[in-house]
Amino acid sequence: MKHNWRWVLVLMLLLVAVATPVWAADEEIGVYVDGRALAMESAPVIAEGRILVPVRSIFEALGAELQWTPATQSVLASKNGRQVRMQIGQSSVYIDSEVRLLDVPAQLIGDRTYVPLRFVAEAFDAAVAWDELTRSVRIATTKVEGEQMEVKPFGFSVFRPQGWLAQENWPGQAVRFTNLKQGEKGKVWEFFYVSVLRVDPEVDTLDKMKDHFISSAQSTYKDFKLLSDTRITIAGSPAQKIVYSSNENGVSITRMRVFTFTNDYVYLLGFTAETGNYGEFLPLVDHLLGSFTITGPVVEQQPEASPQS
Repeated sequence: MKHNWRWVLVLMLLLVAVATPVWAADEEIGVYVDGRALAMESAPVIAEGRILVPVRSIFEALGAELQWTPATQSVLASKNGRQVRMQIGQSSVYIDSEVRLLDVPAQLIGDRTYVPLRFVAEAFDAAVAWDELTRSVRIATTKVEGEQMEVKPFGFSVFRPQGWLAQENWPGQAVRFTNLKQGEKGKVWEFFYVSVLRVDPEVDTLDKMKDHFISSAQSTYKDFKLLSDTRITIAGSPAQKIVYSSNENGVSITRMRVFTFTNDYVYLLGFTAETGNYGEFLPLVDHLLGSFTITGPVVEQQPEASPQS
């Protein structure tokens, strides 16, 4: 009998050890789908760095039909002929007949089923981005239209979004995409650009470039505020991502700057928007960043100018 109790204790300890730790976010996390705040019956939670949300809230917002099978504790979501099947506690998920593995599986928390937000949104081809400014997740369900554009003189290609004006050899920028709509006070604020600058790889590093960039921005922009400073990967290489806000002629502006080194050059990718519109464009900007590819050597020098704008 004593041995039986020992085995029960061991099993209980194992269950505790393998359970996924889940906790509420330190600050409230918002979710926006196509620019509209998602109303949820309970707040998002974080598990192993992943954001989980109530299953019915997210699938209905994505326009998917939902079926729950209590006997197997499984969820079936359907939209436009595509089916996503997942089961509580199981890492394997079926997208139609294809098996995918989750870092964090669907879970029962209280009396509600929670699912990993990014995975289920991307399963239905939605674009997902994190908004550092408002601590919210931005989801766009509309497919991004456009085409990959190769900028041969500077050895890279990047996605050109439809409806955005493309200009090559803009002062200080190899290519610039401008949203064809006016912002506050009649000025066009939303634009994305890529600059290519020669550097000394023996001297220049991501950390040194980051420090120089932040110092320069602090002296250039009024009411400068650093929002985030993170290391990411772009085009298969380490990159630094900086997001900051400032005030320009009474208009609040938020800027994202991402830079990475390749041989003797630094590629600087920048996005600028009015602060009130910044989050709306993040899924598109993430798509542009993900599309950036080094295609060959740099054979032309861009016009000299500060890439800070």
